[in-house]
Amino acid sequence: RIQLNAVKRLLKEKSMYQKELEEYQEKIDKSGYEPGSSDMKRLVNLHTETEQALLDVEKSIGDFKLRLANAIKEAKEQFPDDPLIVESVALLK
Repeated sequence: RIQLNAVKRLLKEKSMYQKELEEYQEKIDKSGYEPGSSDMKRLVNLHTETEQALLDVEKSIGDFKLRLANAIKEAKEQFPDDPLIVESVALLK
């Protein structure tokens, strides 16, 4: 259950970072700031930080999916109809 909830939380977090990244890119594209200005640098830094956070979350998702797969390996054979097992298998696809 812990691994399942961790994957679900991280997937939600990934979605939020993707949305944030799009918003920063739109701000950069539509801003009237000069390329070297401090305001433009601030926006670019925020965009870069969000990109890095997104990469970190994607790595964590992979790690927790592996943990989840290992955790349900045996349980899947013993309890194939368990709602947590079914949900876990669906998340791993």
